[in-house]
Amino acid sequence: RWIERYSPWVSPDHPAGILLDVTGIPHLFGGEGPMLEGIGTRLREYGFSARIAVAPTIGAAWALARYASPLEGLPVEALRIGAEQARALRRLGLKTVGSLMAIPRASLARRFRGETIPENVLMRLDQALGQRDEPLNPVNPPSSFMAHRALMEPLVTHDGLETVLTGLVTALTRDLAAKSQGVTRLVLKLFR
Repeated sequence: RWIERYSPWVSPDHPAGILLDVTGIPHLFGGEGPMLEGIGTRLREYGFSARIAVAPTIGAAWALARYASPLEGLPVEALRIGAEQARALRRLGLKTVGSLMAIPRASLARRFRGETIPENVLMRLDQALGQRDEPLNPVNPPSSFMAHRALMEPLVTHDGLETVLTGLVTALTRDLAAKSQGVTRLVLKLFR
């Protein structure tokens, strides 16, 4: 729970990991370096040893935290694949993530045909490279605050829209302040 100080999006990574979505957050702690140092220091104070990394994707962060090397030089196991899949790749001469990345996607799919390498390897490669989304499912999603305004007539002027939006923001700000909360992202939904 204490790591929610660094992000409202926290998810366990079993058996012994924690994933955070820190998009837009590091500057609040002086940047990525100081934020990672702060997390590491607090974990050590609690008696844990930790390997910490920040990367644009979950797969890349997972790999960097465990192997501490540029993605291309990492062993294929860094893609979060099974031991059998890793052995099959090695038998094909593909020992590093870089060796997989060097082969065009269509060639990879053809090369894997008839092998014991399922689509999972390609999916994990795509996730690590940010070519396929991998959602982070937080343990406790952040509380939602909402302001709502139903109108009898459609808004037709910029000033009218600005007045309604100002009212919505004022109501939302009041509710957030009452709970001593803030936001990192706002979603505006308009229905006609």
